[in-house]
Amino acid sequence: MERRSTDSAVALPLSASSFALALIAALCFLVSDTVGFLSEPAEALFIVTWLAGWVSVVWATLLGAGGVFLLIRRAPSGQSVSRAEVALIVGAFLIIIAVVVSHPLWGSGSAVG
Repeated sequence: MERRSTDSAVALPLSASSFALALIAALCFLVSDTVGFLSEPAEALFIVTWLAGWVSVVWATLLGAGGVFLLIRRAPSGQSVSRAEVALIVGAFLIIIAVVVSHPLWGSGSAVG
């Protein structure tokens, strides 16, 4: 009987978590864009969702980088790499890139100003 390595047991949950956090970040930015900052209560919700979006982007990136590290570490040893793991990591980074491009920290489209 073959024993599963720790890397393969951790990589799929790590990839799924990164993807879920990237989706949460996109949703937070969608809510902040929809709410805007035209009134006092709307501005409070805008700030909270904008900050939650950036926190989610950072954590999704860190978890995604950890997933990439585990996949790269497993590949040379001949262990199988799941398509689901790769798809989740690629999807997470595509969402992260789209969010960062559409909601920069400074400049046009940012919350500054």
